[in-house]
Parts: sequence; structure tokens; C-alpha cells
Amino acid sequence: MEISLDQFRKVLNETLSDDLKRQFFHYGIWRALAEQEAMHLGRMVANEDLKGYTSTTRAVTVAKGYARSGGWVYLLSVDGGYVLPKMNAHDWTKIFSEQEVAMPGPVPWEKVQGFRQITDDNPLMFTGPIYLRDTFDKVEPDAASETFMLLSGRAQA
Repeated sequence: MEISLDQFRKVLNETLSDDLKRQFFHYGIWRALAEQEAMHLGRMVANEDLKGYTSTTRAVTVAKGYARSGGWVYLLSVDGGYVLPKMNAHDWTKIFSEQEVAMPGPVPWEKVQGFRQITDDNPLMFTGPIYLRDTFDKVEPDAASETFMLLSGRAQA
């Protein structure tokens, strides 16, 4: 069932209290402001909520930490991401250095080159099979080999 904008407005006016109408109006303004901030990289570093970036890292240990027990670590091919400053290089990076690359928007599935699960018992250990894209070793043999070693548990240099 489709309804017109006028029908939608009529239903809102007839069913919502004045308080709810005001909240609905303020929510619309808030969402518009949040959308304008979505691609502000500096504010994304300070607070990632409702931002338009996918946060990635070059550090396997950081990825494991964010994946947590039972989660997954993905190896991505990120084109056009922003390399964020190192720890203490900027006011936004005083606390923690994630070796982060902020990717504008979502990462398409075809950019996932490999992944592996983290154990339930120990968030720093991998478990189960290593999954690699079947064309990865043909297109990027050195990167595929390095990825296999890192997902096997070898320490990152």
C-alpha cells in the first residue's frame, strides 16, 4: 500500500501528540545535521558514530582487538582511504594509535581478499580455516603470501 506525502502528514497530525510532533521535527533536524557531518574526517576520528567511513587498520593486532572473541578479521584492498596520523601526531590521536585507514563509504565485497575467525577463548588467536579470494594469489602473489602468513598467526613486522 502506497500513501502520498499529504496522507502521511495527515496521519501524523491526527495521531501524534504535540510533544511527539515536536520530537519528530527535532529528530528530522538532528538527522539532517548528522548527515552533513558524516564525511567530516576529523570528527570521525573523535567519534565514529553515524559517520560515513569504514574504519580499517594496517595492524593485525588492532583488527583482532576489534573483532573480539568469535569475531572475524578481514583483509581488505582499500583504494582511496585516508591514512590517519600516528599516535600523538595530532590532537585527535593522543590516546591510541590504530594505524587506521578511513575508507569513505562502505567497502564492497569484491575488495575483501581474505578473512579468518578469532577464537572464543582468546581474542588474540585465530581459529578455523583461512579464507582467501581465489584470484588473490594470481593478481597479487606477494600480498597473498603475506596475508596467508599473517592469518596463520605469524607476528606482523
